[in-house]
Amino acid sequence: MPTAGEARAARRNAHWQDRQRRQMEQRGDAGLAEAWYDRVRTICKDRAEAGDPEAWRDLARTLENWVERQTSRHGT
Repeated sequence: MPTAGEARAARRNAHWQDRQRRQMEQRGDAGLAEAWYDRVRTICKDRAEAGDPEAWRDLARTLENWVERQTSRHGT
């Protein structure tokens, strides 16, 4: 029998998988990216509320690296 935390995590995971599927069906890759961004924001918010702001810094570094790769490839 799963613990309450495990059951909650399973429900949350099922929710996100369903959201990603719906977003992909409705909006394609842009919808999938939006679903992932929503999930990331939720994780960062939860971690910050637990006293760990590192998730936001890690996300910011990841996005910065992605933007740098895209701008260097396309010269924008």
